[in-house]
Amino acid sequence: MLDGIVSRLKEIVQNTNPILLSSLVVLVVGMTVFLILAFQFGWIKTGTTPTKAAVVKDTSAPVISVLRIREGANSGAIISWVTSEPSSTQVEYGIWPYANTTTLIESDPRTGTNSGVLVHEVGLTNLLPKTSYVYRAVSYDKDGNKGISPDMQFDTSVAGSGSQQDSQNQYIQGSGD
Repeated sequence: MLDGIVSRLKEIVQNTNPILLSSLVVLVVGMTVFLILAFQFGWIKTGTTPTKAAVVKDTSAPVISVLRIREGANSGAIISWVTSEPSSTQVEYGIWPYANTTTLIESDPRTGTNSGVLVHEVGLTNLLPKTSYVYRAVSYDKDGNKGISPDMQFDTSVAGSGSQQDSQNQYIQGSGD
């Protein structure tokens, strides 16, 4: 059978005008190259178009736990906590009962330039002596979910005595709003 095909091709080649035969070869090769490129560059698509995977947005706020306060430099305090996922670091504080001062947000994963942190620490300075303060830890995850600790309270010592009156003020487990 193969011999029959080969002999038929020889006959076609011998009896066909060489210009027509060359044109036919160029056309077949050109179409083959075009089809290969068309598939490579996506000009021709086969089958179904793949669908994009659904992006699931995180809707749970970071859980704040192990919230602690200790004495800091310059009549200050250091507040630390841990979050359940990488998130930003911020403290809202003020003279009791108003937490009306806010520290700058640090390690904010919402910016895209930082991935956030799990262990947080913020220093408060120039606190008034013998004063009751209220504070809360605030952390945002990369999707903008806000975790807030409960309001906590501490009292500063007499100026120069070197200790917080309530240095063991701790919040062990909490959840965000």
